[in-house]
Amino acid sequence: YINCTTCRIAIEGNDGTVFAAVGLADIFGCCREGKREGSQISKYPRVTFESVIQCAGNRASEMISSHESKAQAIFKDHPFEKISIGMMGNVEWSGVLLADVLEDVIPGVSKMRGMHVVFSGVDGYETSTPIERILDRSCGAILADTINGKPLPPDHGYPVRVFLPGIAGARSVKWLNNI
Repeated sequence: YINCTTCRIAIEGNDGTVFAAVGLADIFGCCREGKREGSQISKYPRVTFESVIQCAGNRASEMISSHESKAQAIFKDHPFEKISIGMMGNVEWSGVLLADVLEDVIPGVSKMRGMHVVFSGVDGYETSTPIERILDRSCGAILADTINGKPLPPDHGYPVRVFLPGIAGARSVKWLNNI
């Protein structure tokens, strides 16, 4: 279960302005015991869709071997050295549209253009995506808390990850804690 009372996502501006520290209870809804259950009422409408996610590391072994000196030295005896193909899956994702959350907590966000939204996970991984793609509801950018109707397992980003369909999986940050 997700502990809705302690898990929060900080939403900040590029100048350090903190717009909100949004709890999972605020995003997904929560029962009285502080545990998320699929039927709890959410502040934002839930969406569910099927989509493929492909790891950006697919074929890493080919990339490493084609860049002989530097890449081979960096990745020698590393798990990436053996990644070939097949790291992809088609699953059912559920959560809330990221556009709904950002438009709720950041004044004027719908008018912002030419910027990137940066996502950070508790593991220190960070990446960005153009804000126009995040705010375009037809692109399906979500804060996901379930996969195939069940809470995200730890290796897929429990308790929450950003999911950005249609682009490399590396942009769908797991264990999200900062936007």
